Order: sequence, then C-alpha cells, then structure tokens
Amino acid sequence: MSVPRPAVLFASDTDDAGRRAMTRAAARGELLRLTAGVYTSEVADPTGATLRHLWQIMAHEMPGSVITDRSIADGASAPTAWSSSARPPGSGR
Repeated sequence: MSVPRPAVLFASDTDDAGRRAMTRAAARGELLRLTAGVYTSEVADPTGATLRHLWQIMAHEMPGSVITDRSIADGASAPTAWSSSARPPGSGR
C-alpha cells in the first residue's frame, strides 16, 4: 500500500533529502515534473492537474503577483496576463 501524496509538491518546500526523494519518485514514474521544482502525483493527467491546481502553483512560484486580466472576474481557469508586484530592493514602496 502506498502513502497518499499531495497533488502538487514543491521542491523548495523540503530539504535536500526530500528533493532527492522527489527526483527518485519521478524517475520511478510515481511523480511527474511539471517544471523545475514543481511535481504532481497525478501522473495520468498532468494537464488536468496543472489546471486544477493552477492558482496554488502560481501563488507558490510567483508570490505577490497580481492578475491583470478580466478573465479572473469571468471565472476563467487560466489567466492570459500576469504582472508581478515585486519591486527591486531599495525602490521604496
């Protein structure tokens, strides 16, 4: 019996041993790498997993981002434009 895994895992949320374990699990086909440092346990439907967990992935990978498109107001599943609200150090507010 295997241990259930979260649908989306982030390598940056774990230590070196955890990252190595994710890499090994991906090599065994238990996880699928979506992009650098982002894995899904939903290997049979990676596109669906990405769409179902899009906002979790975006919030993790692009903290502080602001959606700048009407699509979010319309309830669309995928935004068409992103703008980061991050500012360089020393730039003030």
